[in-house]
Amino acid sequence: MQCDETLPECIRCLQSGRKCPGPITGTFFVDMSGTAANASTVAESSAPDRREANSKPLATNLRGGASTPPSQLPIRTAGGSKGRGLSKPTVPPGLDDAGNFDLVAPAGDKGKGRSEALETAGHQLQLPSSYQPSRAAAFQQHFVSYLISSLSSPLLHKTQLRSWAIELPEILNAAGPTTIYSVRAAAMALYGIRSGDKSIQTDSCRWYAMGLSCQRSLLQKSATDCPAEMPTAEEICAPIMLSLFEVAVCTAPAGWIHHLSAATRMLEMRGPENCREGTVHTLFRTLRISSVFITVTTEAPSVFASDPWISIPFSLYPKSTLDKLIDILLQLPGCLARRNQMKALKVQNPHESEVIRVELKRRVLSLVSRLDEWLRQHEEELVEVGSESWQKHSEAGEENQDSLKATVPSSPSVVPINSLYHAANILAYRLLTVISSSHLYEWRITSHGNCVVSLAGNQSFNDSGGHGSLLMVFPLKVVCRLTRDEEQRNRAREMLEQLGRERGLDGICRRAAPTYLGRYQVEEVE
Repeated sequence: MQCDETLPECIRCLQSGRKCPGPITGTFFVDMSGTAANASTVAESSAPDRREANSKPLATNLRGGASTPPSQLPIRTAGGSKGRGLSKPTVPPGLDDAGNFDLVAPAGDKGKGRSEALETAGHQLQLPSSYQPSRAAAFQQHFVSYLISSLSSPLLHKTQLRSWAIELPEILNAAGPTTIYSVRAAAMALYGIRSGDKSIQTDSCRWYAMGLSCQRSLLQKSATDCPAEMPTAEEICAPIMLSLFEVAVCTAPAGWIHHLSAATRMLEMRGPENCREGTVHTLFRTLRISSVFITVTTEAPSVFASDPWISIPFSLYPKSTLDKLIDILLQLPGCLARRNQMKALKVQNPHESEVIRVELKRRVLSLVSRLDEWLRQHEEELVEVGSESWQKHSEAGEENQDSLKATVPSSPSVVPINSLYHAANILAYRLLTVISSSHLYEWRITSHGNCVVSLAGNQSFNDSGGHGSLLMVFPLKVVCRLTRDEEQRNRAREMLEQLGRERGLDGICRRAAPTYLGRYQVEEVE
């Protein structure tokens, strides 16, 4: 027979001297005010709704647990352990073998037995402490797991390397406050935006501010150190995480550029010889790609375009298909800077301007040849067997010219690589249009722009890796900025807006530099 009374009634029953009709079984939830209720009552009356349970406590607990509301904790009595594989507890004085309170004592010891039984019952039913341990570590693990899944990408195929995102748990174990706060800011921002939870988004801004403060202190300390210590992988990871926060939230249009530039300078301090293996090497590969986007935006050459950085870091691990394409893309910002010099000297020193023009045209044509050669070498890997990448056609005034046809990618993972190839051609041919002062290459720009838009339209952003989605932003912005076809621009803008909504990347897609979403006047050919 089991007792049907609630826990307070059972205590009063024992105090009155009545014998308990059966063992106290089941689970009771006791809140910090001391009231008791059974499990079904708590589930019906005090459980928060599903949305609040999945959102608000997450941000609260990452504050360190100090403001966590008291939770209702289960207390299991002796009878609640049966059938759970637990060893039989030692029966204390005053309890029978079944764990029931035995208040029937010899006549001479009746008062003593009742007192001992009540004392034992009070000990068994002692309320828990009001101290609640912090659950920040558990929620940090939850957010970081989401971040890893968002950044996982198959783009390092054929390199025997794992993505650096997979190393985040190990990085956090050895990291200081700057890296920890930065990872939390990025992970919570992406999670909060995708889930639509405003409280998590707000808390991510708080961690971002703390990460920035620690980063400034670290930089000031590094400036005073003599000699300067070599930055670790954990320290390089911090500005990368801060840039990811800016990609999602965009507190300043050039915020992502500043953070990635800081990470690049840290790699410069290490030198190419110390970027050949480990987590630093995979971070270096990521920053090489980001460097292309930064330098094309700022029109300034990249340090990674120099010969030591192109060769030495890859002495242990060979270059992938994407790495070989990045080698070509890294040369384009230097051409953009040279074009600016040519235009600046056109009036002051026409002869020097002409010399630069001839040299620049030769360099850009060489890059176009390298792009064509890259496609020929890797076309089977990038394009589905049986699909044609080129076809002949005739246009008004241009007979028998090659017109690019949208390719069918061999797998979704190579869509961003194909798109980067077409974006590189758009940049190169726009440069040739300015240099040669003619519209000869305009049809090629339009053809490559159509390929970018077609690839983006056939790509399922929800099924692609987060890293691949980030790589798609650059080609679409190039189309918005450098093509003359108004319909093509509108389609690229729609693709960017869709990408921002579905992947939580609205910051980089709409507000962060370069902001190519408005109507831009393409540079007129003189």
